[in-house]
Amino acid sequence: MYKILLIDLDNTLLDFDLAQKKALIKTLEKYGVDPTDENVELFRKINTYYWEEYEKERITKKELLVRRFIDFFTKFNLKRDCEEANTSFLLELSYGSDIIENADVVLESLFSRVDIYAVTNGVYNTQKRRVEESGLKQYFTDIFVSEKIGYQKPKKEFFDFVFDSLKSKYGEINKEEVIIVGDSLSADIIGGIEYNIDTCWYNPKGKTTDLKPTYVISNILDLIDICK
Repeated sequence: MYKILLIDLDNTLLDFDLAQKKALIKTLEKYGVDPTDENVELFRKINTYYWEEYEKERITKKELLVRRFIDFFTKFNLKRDCEEANTSFLLELSYGSDIIENADVVLESLFSRVDIYAVTNGVYNTQKRRVEESGLKQYFTDIFVSEKIGYQKPKKEFFDFVFDSLKSKYGEINKEEVIIVGDSLSADIIGGIEYNIDTCWYNPKGKTTDLKPTYVISNILDLIDICK
């Protein structure tokens, strides 16, 4: 029986893809780029590339945030203040509080059974505001954000920080009573496997993997039965 639930935010509880699209459309309009689906997808690919580079520790967070806009605007031969564009984008993104369908139902159901902790990579102020705007904050015992910790999932240091915090609250932690849930194989599932805790891969798109998560679900509602 699980007593502690570590759960990802983006595309597990909060609809990051939708939030990013809304924020990007407003940012592109502000900086003179037509926010077509093609241009939005171009930015998404560039952004994903740089986040992966950051996860591999090949670039810093600051480089990630700015270089994605440098690359994007270069595609259009535009000279823009990329630091300012990033600031505008993050502000718009912080309002992205749309939740994954039934995510609130799941948290409401599990709230009385397990202690729920959000574990997320991202920019602290942006993630904090999105949680507050979504109405989900009431369900979390605490929120762990990589920028605040100084390490990101799947790094061991991220999980060390989380478990040290848990130990200060509960005493010694039995890892068999902890599960991590998320949509990211590279961050959530690999991180959980390497830290020797159970994992639940939220996989609504039916992707495949050679990894062996403890559970694989396509509907977030299935998490309720797992945490009974």
